[in-house]
Amino acid sequence: MLALMSKCKLEMPGEFADLAPETRCCRITATLANGTTVVAEHRRSRADDAADTAWEQAVDKFSALANGLMSGDSARRIVALISTLESESTLDAWMMQLRISQ
Repeated sequence: MLALMSKCKLEMPGEFADLAPETRCCRITATLANGTTVVAEHRRSRADDAADTAWEQAVDKFSALANGLMSGDSARRIVALISTLESESTLDAWMMQLRISQ
């Protein structure tokens, strides 16, 4: 990893500086061993942050990680249970619902 990091160069292009801080930008340019250049760019604004809540991000990440490891029904059941966590006075009954039968 350190060897790869030593090959990296950080830059702040003027176009990115002009958009900051309202929009945060990231561009990664990689030159592959065969000489091909690949570019990936992502821009995220404060409006994006407001529209994409942490809960939705967590559910999306959990769903992606659970995909193929459990049924869709099980994953949805876990998400539904977790969404009620703040209103629970005790977690004992809640945890029993998460039991996975074998």
